[in-house]
Amino acid sequence: MVLAVLMKGSAGLVGRNSLINARKRVGFVRSSFARSSSLLSSTSATSPTTSSLKLPNSEQPLENSYDPSTFEGSIYSWWESNNMFDPDAKPTPAAFSSSPLKPYVIPMPPPNVTGRLHMGHAIFVALQDVLARFHRMRGRPTLWTPGTDHAGIATQLQVEKRLIEEGKTREEVGREEFLKLAWEYKEEQGGAITKQLRSLGASADWSRERFTMDPQMTEGVIEAFVRLHEKGLVYRGEYMVNWAPQLKTAVSDLEVDYSEEMGKLYYFKYVLEDNSDEFLPVATTRPETIWGDTAVCVHPEDDRFKHLVGKRVKVIEPMVSSQWFVKTKGMGEKALNAVKNKDIQIIPSRFEKVWYNWLEDIHDWCISRQLWWGHRIPVYYIDGAEDNFVVARSMEEAKVMAAEKGFPDASLEQENDVLDTWFSSGLWPFATVGWPQQENAGEQSDLARFYSQPTDACLETGYDILFFWVARMVMMGMELTDKIPFNVVYMHGLVRAADNTKMSKTKGNVVDPLETVDKYGADSLRYSLVTGVTPGQDIPLNMDKIEANRMFGNKLWNIAKFVVDNALKEDKGEAYDSTYGVTGPMSAEEFSKLAVPEKWIVTKCHKLIESCTSDIENYQLGQAGSKVYEFLRDDLADWYLEMSKTRFYPGLGGNDPEVAMASKKILVYCFDRALRVLHPYMPFVTETLWHKLPRAPPPESVPHSISLADWPMLEGEELVKEEEALKQFEVFQSLVRSIRNARAEFNVEQGKKIPAVIVVRDDMVKVVADEVASIVLLARMEKGGVVVCGVGSEEALAAAGEEGNVQLVAEGGTEIYIPKAGMVDAEKEKARLTKQQEKLGKEIVKLSGRLDSPGFAGKAPEAVVEKARQELADLVAQAEKVKESLMTL
Repeated sequence: MVLAVLMKGSAGLVGRNSLINARKRVGFVRSSFARSSSLLSSTSATSPTTSSLKLPNSEQPLENSYDPSTFEGSIYSWWESNNMFDPDAKPTPAAFSSSPLKPYVIPMPPPNVTGRLHMGHAIFVALQDVLARFHRMRGRPTLWTPGTDHAGIATQLQVEKRLIEEGKTREEVGREEFLKLAWEYKEEQGGAITKQLRSLGASADWSRERFTMDPQMTEGVIEAFVRLHEKGLVYRGEYMVNWAPQLKTAVSDLEVDYSEEMGKLYYFKYVLEDNSDEFLPVATTRPETIWGDTAVCVHPEDDRFKHLVGKRVKVIEPMVSSQWFVKTKGMGEKALNAVKNKDIQIIPSRFEKVWYNWLEDIHDWCISRQLWWGHRIPVYYIDGAEDNFVVARSMEEAKVMAAEKGFPDASLEQENDVLDTWFSSGLWPFATVGWPQQENAGEQSDLARFYSQPTDACLETGYDILFFWVARMVMMGMELTDKIPFNVVYMHGLVRAADNTKMSKTKGNVVDPLETVDKYGADSLRYSLVTGVTPGQDIPLNMDKIEANRMFGNKLWNIAKFVVDNALKEDKGEAYDSTYGVTGPMSAEEFSKLAVPEKWIVTKCHKLIESCTSDIENYQLGQAGSKVYEFLRDDLADWYLEMSKTRFYPGLGGNDPEVAMASKKILVYCFDRALRVLHPYMPFVTETLWHKLPRAPPPESVPHSISLADWPMLEGEELVKEEEALKQFEVFQSLVRSIRNARAEFNVEQGKKIPAVIVVRDDMVKVVADEVASIVLLARMEKGGVVVCGVGSEEALAAAGEEGNVQLVAEGGTEIYIPKAGMVDAEKEKARLTKQQEKLGKEIVKLSGRLDSPGFAGKAPEAVVEKARQELADLVAQAEKVKESLMTL
């Protein structure tokens, strides 16, 4: 029986015979697997010239404001024109020249060739680009393979719609003409999606871009079918299948989309065999179950049907459909065990259970589709007999095989059906890098380098296609190559609306990624999608978050302007790059000469690098991205950058040239390191700003790009740190915060400078005393009015005994004494408090009168009365505090 069902929009496959570059079974040579096919839709990259090695306009000063629309497009063009996404674009770091690191591969999920960008694409680009850029900077030959899928059902549906508009059907125009129209539609609509992926900053190797119906890919599809048939894993059978009524094709179980609808009660007439005029009525809400009926039961005491007991009715025979299937039990067991044995890691691990449940109950895979657009099944029927056929790689090979069967002069007709789209997609990880063409091509072939182990490969995709695609790639890869296609499966969640509902055009809550990029920039969108989320969790996309991350880009811009246009303004010259350019991690010797604040920021920077490196290696991408944000905003911008002003601005205490230079170097060093860590997340703004910093020259003939710069910690490197500096600086931060809080509590005017006596442990006296200028700046203290002394000193005892002082307590036993008179203008404060006292008095009288009124207290709900009593108590408490403050004054 053929069952009519609803079908998902993802698709089936079809092929055109002229595209099959066949390889005969014996004695035929495979076609070459060119890295840059003439059919590729991307622009072929050219060799970089000396003039193009530098980012255009990098010598120009930074604009006053951050506007990503002015540089994102030109930066991407520069990356691509210089082949920076080639796995060998980055020279092997010197530390690994004798033992190069193993490659890292990410197969990009191929979007529909005629599709348009949506947030599902944006999330996979953001995540996969973080991985690609990170591993590339770490020195690993990194290949991110891009491409598009021919989307059999979706594309055929669109072409048929056009024909219907013209009053035609595909049967009327014929297969050859229909395929011509389909290819024209592909050329007309295709290519837009890859340009849109570029707009998000995808650092995929476009010179290796593939389309599932490219000649080389088609050859792989045919080869896979033939080999599976030779293994006895492909067969033709008659089974009940799911059916798409509009396209008149079978679809797999996974492509069925179930929905709840209002039901109906169907009535069937079971006609008696010996009397066609008499029938038995049967009602059901599930008419499809009628086909399985073998008997009809009636109540023995029901007079209406007593005379029918023992008689036979006519039952409708089930209709079956002849389709091609792949036996999946053995293949499924291999895929199941690959995860159980930890050869493949699924992140997050909770999806392992889902993997096991599906593969343990897997059914044979219906791979034939009654379509014309896709890979035509390589089965050739001899003299039109459906039970007599050969499976061959080409018509020429089929003739040879037919002759070997004893039919040298037979007429051969190829199967009309095409293969399921997921069949070709299941070959994606190895067919895109040269399978089967490069199976014996040597160690330097793409197939050997980027598919065979010990290559690390990560398949990053949405959890909704775990079975559609991921499981089938593992099954096909292990069956056809005896290797797992990847060792990590990273599952991301679905991008949802801000209220966590599904994005829907009907609801009007769809966020268009291209419009978002136009308004906020690609970096802001990418960063919003990746940070603050965990693997496998759905992502509510809040526009406020995107706006906030655009402001973060603006923060970076302002940091760069301060460093370049202020701190280093007077230092630009011949020795600029050699003096301040960062050549690698800071040495222990250089670190030992730093003051505590410089040791603190370098230690915080190095801890950030270590933590983010570990997080990304372990696929905690959101966590790492949030950490670099916190470091740049809180540690670098809010603390060290402000303190650095006291090192090189004479008016703030900067009188020592050596101290000034050391501070400038630290600013450049930490900002350079942080930009490198942030680059995988926000590639455009980091590239722009990195070029404004002094930089050591790159190797000859290598583009000077942050994307090809070394990650700030390569494998095996140790970064210098000092825990004591962290503890000491935390004391400094605590005392500054205490003074700031006191200013806020006593409503000290912004511009008013106040004195203080700071009492610290003996071991902290010099540390804090050396930073008095920073305390004056950060806490808005009186210049020359800050005294730092040890516990028990005369200054400490005198400050503690002064009645007019306010005592503050900070970390590490630190005490701060501030004259209250120094914080407050007594007359102004008295006037303010008196006015506040009068206002509170009036409110207390009014509310007391209301509560004393019998009409309120006796008639109002208890909850309302209780609320009024609480408000009165609060007002009385405030009035008491104001009274105490006035008495103190």
